[in-house]
Amino acid sequence: MAGDGIAVVPTGNVAVAPADGEITLIFQGGHSFSMKTPEKLEITVHIGLDTLIMNGEGFEVLVQEGTSVTKGTPIIRYSPEAITSTGLSLISPVLLTDPDSVRSISSYPGMYTEAGKTAIMKVRLK
Repeated sequence: MAGDGIAVVPTGNVAVAPADGEITLIFQGGHSFSMKTPEKLEITVHIGLDTLIMNGEGFEVLVQEGTSVTKGTPIIRYSPEAITSTGLSLISPVLLTDPDSVRSISSYPGMYTEAGKTAIMKVRLK
């Protein structure tokens, strides 16, 4: 519903910027953030599924809206235990939220990645 992208199963406790750009929105409660790259690509990272219902419990925002970041910059620290203890999933969507600017997406499913270092998808812009 929110856009195309890929979902990851995190093994750590920090969500990082997936690309260089500017943080445009930190969602209330710190469970998600959006950013825009220099190429105007809009990306949203949502930590876990349905974690909005946690009302910020277990999430610590590390940067403010308007902050310029580079790929791998820590954005939100979270408690995997707080998420899973509520029965929620850690599966975390990384979404491209402006489909009109995207020509195609190639993803690399089923592989282990290192946050901020390993590409999880390739995007061709229009």
